[in-house]
Amino acid sequence: IKAEPAGPVCHTGNRTCFLQNDKDYRFLETEDLA
Repeated sequence: IKAEPAGPVCHTGNRTCFLQNDKDYRFLETEDLA
């Protein structure tokens, strides 16, 4: 997954989590598990 975040981003392993808001974080978590 590649995305252009509009806020702070943290990289955990191969995962990219957005700290912009909880919705974006949960969305990326779902995409990562898909």
